[in-house]
Amino acid sequence: MSQNLALEILSDGRIRFRRGDKKYNDNMIQVLSHLIDDPDVMKDLTEFFKGSEDIELLMGDTIFCG
Repeated sequence: MSQNLALEILSDGRIRFRRGDKKYNDNMIQVLSHLIDDPDVMKDLTEFFKGSEDIELLMGDTIFCG
């Protein structure tokens, strides 16, 4: 997976980002922890990221979730 971190701040203030392998997720959590000052939100985000760490990609390098 590409290690280029990318996130988008939407016009309503929400943040859109993708998740990936453990290294990518750890880097993204580190960045987001500087933007988000709410421990409960960071806990939820950490759990969200952990959901993709054991997924084996069969094609491509992007994990989609709905």
